[in-house]
This record gives sequence, C-alpha cells and structure tokens, in this order.
Amino acid sequence: MLDLMARNWWAYIVRGCVALIFGLYAWFMPGMAMKVMLMFFGIFVLLEGIFAIAGSIAARNESEVWWLVLLEGLAGLALGLITLISPGFVATVIVLFIAFWAIWGGAFRIIAAVRLRKELESEWLLIFGGILSILFGAMLFKHVGAGIVAISWMIAFFATMFGVLLISFGLKARKFQKEAGTPSL
Repeated sequence: MLDLMARNWWAYIVRGCVALIFGLYAWFMPGMAMKVMLMFFGIFVLLEGIFAIAGSIAARNESEVWWLVLLEGLAGLALGLITLISPGFVATVIVLFIAFWAIWGGAFRIIAAVRLRKELESEWLLIFGGILSILFGAMLFKHVGAGIVAISWMIAFFATMFGVLLISFGLKARKFQKEAGTPSL
C-alpha cells in the first residue's frame, strides 16, 4: 500500500493544490464559493435524480418496489432544480435547519441535565452547552446571511487545511518513492 501511495505522490499534490485553491477562494469570496458549491450540489442531485428515474423505469417489470426508486429520483430531480434555480433559497434553508437543530438540541441538553442532576456532578456543563446551543441557533435565525458566510468559511478552513496536508503527504511520499527507487505512475 505504501509503495502504491509513493508511486502516486503527484496525485496527492494535485489534489492538495486543488483543495488549497478552493479553500483560499472560499476564504476571500465566501458568498461566491457557496454559490459554486450549491451549483455543483444541484447538478449532482439533478443527475442522481435523472439516473434514479431511468433506473426505476428500466426495473419496473423486475421489481415490486421500483416506484420507491422513482420517488427518490423525482425528489432528487426537484431538489436539483430548486438548487440550480434558487441557490440562495437553498442556502437559507440549510442555515435555518442548522439553527433549528441547534435550538432543539440545546433544549434537549438542558432537559437531560435537569433530569440527570442527581446522577451527575457536572450537570451545569450540559446546561451551559445547551444554553450556548440555543443562543447559537437564535443568532443564526436572526442573521441567516452571516450563517451562510460562516458555513463557507468553515468549508474554506477545512479545504485549506486538507490541501496543505495532502501536499505535505505528497512531498513525503515523493521522498519515500525516490529513496525506495520505485517508478512513478
């Protein structure tokens, strides 16, 4: 396995450079990066839906549950179209889902802490975490646009770090490949 990775050292560097470029793009143009990500997501889901629909129709005589795949395909087709036609709407909905999840989860953490207060010594940590979660969700509800930019920055952070790590690994693999004397692929 290591030998194979060493022979493909250049692929890690290329992947790392692509991730790094995308990460930097997302840092400096978070709104545009989010639109690009949503566009690719929309195309992916749209194509996935089309292929699911085609596959379900082709299998309708062979399977009793072909219609489930058809419904999945129609849902994918609809989501893909909505994402491509109105990416801002989809980004807003994603942030609202995160906000709702944060508030819901925070409330349940507080309830759990109150119910477990006799069994836990540090239930205040759960309560504090629940309060922070609720405040975070409330902030997202109030500032949806900032939430979209924040998500883009989180993706930018991940892509940048991932790119640096892949490039570093590629350079190490190249060094190993040269020391081992194996040819590159």
